[in-house]
Parts: sequence; structure tokens; C-alpha cells
Amino acid sequence: MMEEKQIREELEKTLANDSSNYSKILELSTKLASFDKDNIRFSVDAGVIDR
Repeated sequence: MMEEKQIREELEKTLANDSSNYSKILELSTKLASFDKDNIRFSVDAGVIDR
């Protein structure tokens, strides 16, 4: 598992050199968010919104 510092560095590098690689940016951002113990994150898909 990557450490927070490694993830931050990889995300910065990706944003600087490959800013249109949205899947990698999302993946790294999600990994980085897992280190935040003060906030809870969730996602909602279209099926839930439709209901």
C-alpha cells in the first residue's frame, strides 16, 4: 500500500504531466482521501437518484 506522501507526489506528477488522465487522478484522489479520518465520504449513483 502506498503511503500518503507517495500518493501526493504521484498525484502532483500526474496533474502536471498528464492532466487529462482522469481515471488515474480519480484513483489517486480516492486513495489520498482514505487518509482523512475527520471526514466521511460517500457516492451516489444514478439509480439512487432515480428512486
